[in-house]
This record gives sequence, C-alpha cells and structure tokens, in this order.
Amino acid sequence: MITGLYQMLAAIGYHHPLHPPVTHLTVGLMAGAFIFLCAARLFDHQELDRTAHHCIELALLTLPVTLLLGLLDWLYFYGGTWLAPIRMKMLLAGLLVVFLLWAWRQNGKKSRLLKRQLPIYGACLLLVGTLGFLGGELVYGSKTQASIADDTRAQPGEILFSQSCAMCHFTDSRETKIGPGLQGLFKNEQLPVSKNPVSATSVAGLLKHPYKDMPSFPNLTEEEVQALIVYLQSL
Repeated sequence: MITGLYQMLAAIGYHHPLHPPVTHLTVGLMAGAFIFLCAARLFDHQELDRTAHHCIELALLTLPVTLLLGLLDWLYFYGGTWLAPIRMKMLLAGLLVVFLLWAWRQNGKKSRLLKRQLPIYGACLLLVGTLGFLGGELVYGSKTQASIADDTRAQPGEILFSQSCAMCHFTDSRETKIGPGLQGLFKNEQLPVSKNPVSATSVAGLLKHPYKDMPSFPNLTEEEVQALIVYLQSL
C-alpha cells in the first residue's frame, strides 16, 4: 500500500519525500506562536496572546499529519531501519506532542501561571528546530552536498543525487547508511554490493536495473543517468 502511494506520486512526477513540506507548517506555526507570545508580553496585548494560542492549536492540528507522513517516508525510503537520528527524532517528536499539549492547556489559566507560557513555547520551538536539524543530518550528513562537487559538470547530478539517492547513501563516507557509502566509489575496483567492476557502464546498469534491495528509478532519462555518473566520479 505504501509503495503504491509513492509509485502513484512518481507517475505524476513527484519523487520527493512527503514529510518535509508539511513539517514547515508545524515549524512555522510554532515560530509564529513564540513571536506573538513575546509581543504580547512586551506590549501587554491580550489579542496577541490569543493569536499565539491559535498558532499552538493549528500546530497541534498539523502535527498528526506531519508525524504520519514522516512514518510513511521512514518505511518507504529507509525500509524501517532504526538509524540513530531516526530514534532521536521519534523521541523528540513525542516530547513535542507533550509540550504542545502543555502549551495549549495554559490558555485561560490565571495570571500567576502565564509566566510558564514563554519557556514552554520556547521549548516547543527548540524541539522543532532540533528535529529539523536531525532531518538535515539524516539526508545530507555532516557535509553539505555543495561542498563536495567543485566540478560544475557534476552539479546536475548532485541535484539528482540529493533528490533520489542521498537518503540511502553517504557521499562523504564509506560507512553504510541504508546502502553503502559512496565516497571514492570510482577509485575502487568493485561496486560495494554487487561486486561488479566499477565503471560508468556498470553504474549506469545498476541505476537502470537495481541490485538486491536498491529501489528502481524507471523515470531516469539517459542524460540524468550520465549526470549521476559524472557526480559519482567527482566524489
């Protein structure tokens, strides 16, 4: 069922994860709640306080969708593998639910309890920021893709790689992520899993006819395959 959903999206040209776009809704609402609450305290403005609370309510409404799509992406792109950043993201997501509910319940409390709101809202904002950072680490690792490809010919392949391959492969390491790390791939004699000789032809064949658990990329054009090879050669 999950595979069918992503294949249906791929058929209309969407090959990206579903989780990140929706995540921005929750992050933006949480940032808005914190800013409005700070303004309410600064200017002693009750309407701004109410707006901050509405942002919290909307964040709570978007959070289940964000979590569900994150779960689907994890199962589809990562095969349900328990990577350390994913464990941490799940723990922090649980904490975020608790803090958002706590922030929501503060509305209507007596003034002596309102002092709690700012640190609670701040904790929520810190949690979503940390979750975003872990998401970036999960996809890109400790280095940005742009710092790796100095050759301008590799840039189209770099973009394709970040969209379709970076979730499973490191480019700055040979360590296994979901699939093997690809640093220095074309300096090796054999491909890390299939053990076929490393060449542009064998890598192109692997992209067109994946080996073992590697997903297929039926929509890649010949030009895109060649762009990916040029990028891999630059690693």
